[in-house]
Amino acid sequence: MSIGLNIIWRENDMEDLSIPSFLLRKKVEPTKDVKQEVKVPTKKKRSLTTLYKEKLALDVINYVSKGHNTFGKLRKCLSTHPTYGNVEDREIKSAIRFAMTNRIPSSRVIGKGKTRHLAISYRMLSIKSKTYEIIDL
Repeated sequence: MSIGLNIIWRENDMEDLSIPSFLLRKKVEPTKDVKQEVKVPTKKKRSLTTLYKEKLALDVINYVSKGHNTFGKLRKCLSTHPTYGNVEDREIKSAIRFAMTNRIPSSRVIGKGKTRHLAISYRMLSIKSKTYEIIDL
C-alpha cells in the first residue's frame, strides 16, 4: 500500500514542475503603460544689454504717458511688441528698473516751418504705490 501512495504523491508533484514565468527568457510586454520622458530644449533667453534695456525703457515711458501705468497693463501692451516680438516679464522689469535709475532721452519737434528744431528732453520713471508716473527733467 505504501508503494501505491508514493506513486500518487509523485504524480501530483510532476504536474507542478513547469518553468515559472520570471525564469522564461521570452520577452514579455509590460502590462502597465510606461511613460517615456521627452526632453524639451530650453528656450534661450534674450540677453539684457544696456542698449536693449534703454530702447525698451523708452517704449515703457511712452506707454505710461498714454495711460498704461500699471505692470499688468504694460505686460499686455508689450506682450506683442512690434519690434521685439514676445517680451517676457523679466525684460519688462529690467526696463522699468533702468528707467527708474537712468535718464531716458526722448526727442520731440518744436515749432513749424523754418523755425522747426529737434528738442531732446530727459524723462525718468517713478513709482507711486502700484502705478508708474513720468518725471520730466
